[in-house]
Amino acid sequence: MKLAIVGLGDSGVDGPFDDPTWKIWSLPWYPYPTVDRWFEIHENWDEAKYYSCGKTRAEIAEWLNALERPVFMAKIESDIPKSVAYPFRGVREILGKPINTDQNEPYIDCSIAAMLGCACIYLRAGDTLGVWGVNADGKYEPQRANIEYILGVLRGMGVNLVIHQDSKLLTTAWPKYGRYRRAG
Repeated sequence: MKLAIVGLGDSGVDGPFDDPTWKIWSLPWYPYPTVDRWFEIHENWDEAKYYSCGKTRAEIAEWLNALERPVFMAKIESDIPKSVAYPFRGVREILGKPINTDQNEPYIDCSIAAMLGCACIYLRAGDTLGVWGVNADGKYEPQRANIEYILGVLRGMGVNLVIHQDSKLLTTAWPKYGRYRRAG
């Protein structure tokens, strides 16, 4: 299986939308073509923080229903027939929960991490996960550690990773750290 996680960063438009061998997961705030699953796991999804389509719950629900594909949400919503409850328990079993907290939810702190966590359930060794439109820099820098943690889990599961060349994910500012020239 080949699964693409497509965020809203600049390289999102480079996602494999024209390649039918990829399954594509994305965020419903920007309607990319040919997306197989959408992720809107905010419990306050109906507060219009992310949507330009409307300001009321009914307008946002109409937008989500028009996407014509399943929408992973924190829970099944009666006014969104294609809503699917996010598999929090299954993801927690793979990722664990945050350390030093009584929180019993999986270690997920952003929508991209939620998609990656769900990918941990669906992907197997030898499968490929591609990431486009996810830079985790600027105001999203605090999310980078969580995203990279889950990418590491996927790598440890034997999943092959393809990350857009413009992304800072799984890169280092010190590429030669720990390598010193020998004297003489």
